[in-house]
Amino acid sequence: LYDQVWGRRLYSSTAAVIALSGSEADAYRQMGIADNIIHILPNGVDLTRFENLPPKGEFRTKYSIAPDTKIVLYLGRLHRSKGVDLLVEAFADLATRIDDVRLVLVGPDGGFKDHLEKLVSDVNIEDMVQFTGLVSERDKFAAFIDSDVFVTPKFYGFPITFAESCACGLPIVTTDKGDRLDWINDGVGISTEYDIKKIGDAIYAILTDNDKYLQCRKNCIHIVLNEFNWSAISIKLENIYKHILNKNH
Repeated sequence: LYDQVWGRRLYSSTAAVIALSGSEADAYRQMGIADNIIHILPNGVDLTRFENLPPKGEFRTKYSIAPDTKIVLYLGRLHRSKGVDLLVEAFADLATRIDDVRLVLVGPDGGFKDHLEKLVSDVNIEDMVQFTGLVSERDKFAAFIDSDVFVTPKFYGFPITFAESCACGLPIVTTDKGDRLDWINDGVGISTEYDIKKIGDAIYAILTDNDKYLQCRKNCIHIVLNEFNWSAISIKLENIYKHILNKNH
């Protein structure tokens, strides 16, 4: 109602609009906003937060995970809307194909933990799943450092955890259930269909193809240094302002 009554009046006199993702840009287009004034700017991270990261192995030591065990990491609220149940089922299938693998679920209970614990028991993977609860920022970064793949089945907007994962060199697996982030399939991980087998296959590909894994790590660092840090984003935003000013003179 707001968009129909007041929003369009604002948009009609707008020189530029900013979207976090391709999905937000599409939403603007559907509202009749001209493509040439839509600019996609992502969320960013402060690179100084990553200058003194925890040493490799700190998270594994704290949670008694062996150095050679592959870690599949989920980091966020344990909520029904996040698709974590789909990840648990995908991991159960993955565990039949890869030896010595652990699913680590990091984050506070959003009312779904009991369901997830029952699901973990039903598919008989209790010994391979770790619930940590809410952790400190240091432990969060330690988890990124020690994990092998970061999986977020469902999201909206631009999760800051994606940028943080990339800053730690950790490949991403996600799905098309939610907003579209085109850059994920550009070498930092895999975005696949919202399907148990598809997610399992994507995780399997990252964990078993060492060349792909190493290239993803390299690309993750590169994209943060060049795209997902506030210095780079600020320059792009300033350029948008300059472009608008130049058009009006």
